[in-house]
Amino acid sequence: MKLCVLLFLVYSTSILAYSPSLESLFRNANNMDVGNNTVMASLIITELDPNTNTPLEKEDNIPNKYAIKYVIFNEREDRPTITQVKYKDSTFNYDVLADVEEKSFKRLSSLVRNNEAVDAKSYYSVMAMLLNNDGSFLIDFLKSYNSKVKANSEIINTRKVKLLGEYKYYLQASKKDETSNLENPLRPENDEKRARAQEIMKEPFLKADDLVRRVKKNDKFVWSVQEENVKAHFDENHYIKDLTIKTPMGQLQYVFGRFVQFREFEFPEFVWFTDLTGRKFEIRASSIKVFKDNSQYFQNRFKKYVDAKEKNNFTNALVLPSFIL
Repeated sequence: MKLCVLLFLVYSTSILAYSPSLESLFRNANNMDVGNNTVMASLIITELDPNTNTPLEKEDNIPNKYAIKYVIFNEREDRPTITQVKYKDSTFNYDVLADVEEKSFKRLSSLVRNNEAVDAKSYYSVMAMLLNNDGSFLIDFLKSYNSKVKANSEIINTRKVKLLGEYKYYLQASKKDETSNLENPLRPENDEKRARAQEIMKEPFLKADDLVRRVKKNDKFVWSVQEENVKAHFDENHYIKDLTIKTPMGQLQYVFGRFVQFREFEFPEFVWFTDLTGRKFEIRASSIKVFKDNSQYFQNRFKKYVDAKEKNNFTNALVLPSFIL
């Protein structure tokens, strides 16, 4: 899989700029490759009046706001985790820390095990896209509602992968033994084979994604998905603008503001999420950090969260939106 990703980046960047797949559009190319780094994001979630988009208020005139911190630990590539820290009010202070829990973040099915928790499945899929630059969760989620949705791994040009794999083997073998008489698979001596290799190299790394359409809007070419139960729009720079999913339980809708810079990472200025019941929430980031980490630092940090939770010992259960696990 690592080879596929590497070859995809090296040989297909210019092609994808003009023919992106859905999974590629779910990945923000302007963001750094998270890799094995940790992502820490502090988010404020505010319930809105669906008609006016203004914050709903409690009886004491305080807006319904929730503070959630996510720590996505990617050091172990085969076992990424997400730590969710919940706070009693809309601040991120240790003295109002109410709960903390670490969960697997390898795939959507291991994170949200209840198949009926559709709100949560969509929300954490969007968070994986925005915070970990990983569109695979959303692809897996959307597959439940549209059989045309394909992961990049399902539309890879296998002829090109095979040829580039042969070329990689040729380079490795030639480096080990300079006297090797292996033939360069990209430039074989046989005219017919050479023409075929050149033809394959001109092909895109990914086959066309039938769901993605290039359309003209206000003198600009943008990208659109228009299916009966999945609709999405992206601007000319591939930034996601909105996403609507129709499920047997109801409709989910996301609207994304312009992407702004948080240090070295981009995140929407706001995300509006309308859940299955019609409740509307605004998600804003107060800070996002991407940094090198290790297991010891992670455990020390997690212990501080646990110690604060036990010290505060809040007896009243937090009432959070249904999409928060």
